[in-house]
Amino acid sequence: MINLSLNTDAPGEDLGSSYLGCQLIAHNQTNHLFDYDEAYFNRVNTKAWKDVAMSSGYFENIHAYVQIPLWAWSLQPICTNITFKTFNLLFSIIQLICIVLIVELTAKKYTPFFLNPLPLSFVMAILSMTTPFQYAVFLTQTHAIFMLLVILSLYYVDNKPKLAGLSLALAVIVKVSPIFIMIYWFINKKFKAIISFSVSTFALITLTISTTGLNSFTDYIHSMSRVSKILLLSYNNQSFISFIAYKDILLGKISPHEIWRWKILTINNLDKFLSFLILIVLVCLFGFWSKKYSRFKGLYETGLLIITALFVPIAWTHYFIILTPVLMVLYQKNLELESQIKKKISRFIVLIILLNTEIIGMNPITLNNYMESWIPYFEFSQWLMIHSHFISGICVLILIFYLTITFKYSQKPQYITDN
Repeated sequence: MINLSLNTDAPGEDLGSSYLGCQLIAHNQTNHLFDYDEAYFNRVNTKAWKDVAMSSGYFENIHAYVQIPLWAWSLQPICTNITFKTFNLLFSIIQLICIVLIVELTAKKYTPFFLNPLPLSFVMAILSMTTPFQYAVFLTQTHAIFMLLVILSLYYVDNKPKLAGLSLALAVIVKVSPIFIMIYWFINKKFKAIISFSVSTFALITLTISTTGLNSFTDYIHSMSRVSKILLLSYNNQSFISFIAYKDILLGKISPHEIWRWKILTINNLDKFLSFLILIVLVCLFGFWSKKYSRFKGLYETGLLIITALFVPIAWTHYFIILTPVLMVLYQKNLELESQIKKKISRFIVLIILLNTEIIGMNPITLNNYMESWIPYFEFSQWLMIHSHFISGICVLILIFYLTITFKYSQKPQYITDN
């Protein structure tokens, strides 16, 4: 895992937007921070971005910046003093540390079995073989940082609600989708955490405006609005909206070629509404179930990570490192089950892991090598393979539903112990 994370050959393209965005702010070009290409999602061709890339010695593909300006502003002490190669290496190390902490915090709160060195090492070894982890390393993604903040918010919400609210606010201010956890907290009457979140978010927005200007914050809001309307069929978008867009390919409305072209399409309003509705219903359902079936609370809380990834317009492949906490909790619960149910759960866990490897899933790093040869014969089987990570997330939700319903309607308790 360490060798993969510190691979100096990894281009770190996703990190490039943060590095160049930081450089733009440092060079008083904040007004160009949210420049974008109107046709293609994965490129920026404006002079300001090209110039800052050239002057910074950045030669990888230039991706649009879509985070809050405060994130790029906060990186100035680092990005203005080191090369992108060093910046890339630094965040590779930070990414690995965050992933280790995510696993450790999950073990401490939900899964005592994994506090033992051998099971913990096994989790890290399996994780290193998955395509979401390998893709995150390849791109030097920052997602693990904000995922750690979300895990911290769940870790502290019962005992240190103010810290939990601050942690979630720090995550949401950059990665908006975890904001739906607030609904879960409201249902569970975590009002101190909600107040802390609200105050912290207001403070962070105020800090953003005071440091980068009102115009840049307004540009950010416009950018979020624009991105929320985008249908992106790229092979590494694992969202529900992207998955059901197969119907438009069947109807001839969209060409399969768009899967690797990154062309910006427009989301069907009905699809967007359906996805949002499912997200809200599932978060509410998990909230009410967590009050009624407290023994599954860990499953519902870590399951929130899956829901808030699957049912937003864009869910990149690397997001699916979030499967790690919920699979750890599933395995812990499986140890407490009677043998008949235990076998079913074990098979599902194995399937979910395999869907996130090249054994039966797909690797976005290598997919481009043979994607074009698929197009003349494009079938639903290829579509399923491309969306293997989405399917694995759905499998997790099915397991959570299965355990809840089985417990609810069983005549005899299915659990040997009640931790």
